Amino acid sequence: MNATLLPCPFCGGSPEADAQQGYRNLSNGKLESALSIYCTACNAHMVLCREDMPHFDTDSLMELLVTNWNHRCSALVDRTP
Repeated sequence: MNATLLPCPFCGGSPEADAQQGYRNLSNGKLESALSIYCTACNAHMVLCREDMPHFDTDSLMELLVTNWNHRCSALVDRTP
């Protein structure tokens, strides 16, 4: 996945994608991984847990996450004067 990430919708900072974001599952206590996009300046982030969407492969999840991140950004840009 080589899609371009638009700047952070909150501060304009540079985003990064992480396909191995760790988290602890609250229901069973296991350490699992998710995909995330986060701003390196203000730490705004979006996360998709693999276990919540088992019918998607990693590339499809990242594509969905990038689309959602960029959609938020473009919506904010459209409202600015």
